[in-house]
Amino acid sequence: MLHDIATSETIETPLVAVDDVQMLDSEGQAALFALYNRWRESASTRKAFALVLAGDCAPLNMKVREDLRTRLGWDLVFRLEQLSDDERAQALHSRAAERGLELAPEVVAWLLTRHERDMSRLSALVDALDLYSLARHRPITLPLLKDLLASDRP
Repeated sequence: MLHDIATSETIETPLVAVDDVQMLDSEGQAALFALYNRWRESASTRKAFALVLAGDCAPLNMKVREDLRTRLGWDLVFRLEQLSDDERAQALHSRAAERGLELAPEVVAWLLTRHERDMSRLSALVDALDLYSLARHRPITLPLLKDLLASDRP
């Protein structure tokens, strides 16, 4: 019963995002402190919103006012790092495998050396390549990839 309720309702929660928190001046830090407190107070109400903050280091290491620094350290914190080329290649192979594809090593190597390195764009390109190969009734090869990119489809 709970599963049916959770999947049948669409709940849209507003999102507030603040980037480069470490660069906020004293006025900006005060505003973020107030926003954080409002976020905590509204969490279980109809006025709830999601709050995503980003900075150049962990919250507890930020050079911001102490009350803000400790508040930001209370919640879930992620550290995001760039993938290495080997990790990107592995991610592309995994994405292709999810679609039932096998990418030749030369296709992945070409993508990693001659195309945008953003993983969301690379993943979208693998998806587009899958659809393009199905539409053309051709296996995924380097010439097919170049043909797709020349067609302005991705």
